[in-house]
Amino acid sequence: MRRLALTASFAIGLLNCFLAYSGQHLSSQVRQFVADHKTKLSYFSIYALAVPPWLYLLAAVAITIGLLGVMRRLNESAIVYSALALLFLDVLALLVMLWGVGVLLFPFYDRVG
Repeated sequence: MRRLALTASFAIGLLNCFLAYSGQHLSSQVRQFVADHKTKLSYFSIYALAVPPWLYLLAAVAITIGLLGVMRRLNESAIVYSALALLFLDVLALLVMLWGVGVLLFPFYDRVG
């Protein structure tokens, strides 16, 4: 069980790095779309586009937990519970980003010019 928890912790860290990088790329594309079409985003969409850099922090926490688990500073249950908490935060962040970017598909934004 310990190996599974450590593997999950390191995998969460690597996947968060990927999500942060791809999320930043998506965010820059959406910002370019908004600039090209001279639109104004809702505040929620602006906040949702600011989420991807925070995933790097979650990646650092997951890798730190994995390293502490390898050094046997954390017990097995702490690693499992922290992995579950990080996965919950990942899902929450992805839902916020999905909703914030998905709002752009509907005519809820205002044209400026």
